[in-house]
Amino acid sequence: MAMRRSGFVLHACAILPEHVHVVVGRHRIHGKQIMNQLKGEASKALARAGLHPFQEVFLPRGCRHMPWAEKGWTVYLNSEEEVHRAVVYVQKNPTKEGLAAQKWGFVTPYRGWGSCAALRRR
Repeated sequence: MAMRRSGFVLHACAILPEHVHVVVGRHRIHGKQIMNQLKGEASKALARAGLHPFQEVFLPRGCRHMPWAEKGWTVYLNSEEEVHRAVVYVQKNPTKEGLAAQKWGFVTPYRGWGSCAALRRR
């Protein structure tokens, strides 16, 4: 939903028990905002499915307690080589951790700078 609403593209995604890796195509929205949108939409989806780890824990203002770390780690990649290396790292991360490889339908394969939808909109 966040991707559809904001128009950003994920080129790689690995969801592990204690952390998540994503490679997001260049976009007008700041990386931290994209991270917050992804966390928010993931929380909503977990709650709808009854899988949210804090399903019944609400903060005083009425919001459900979030399972995510307050901050994240945002790295900006400045060349096609860096993006390609990051995509390969994320794709291999689950098997490196002893888990099955992951394939997500919402991931758009990286095919160079020209494959970033946000760049075509500039």
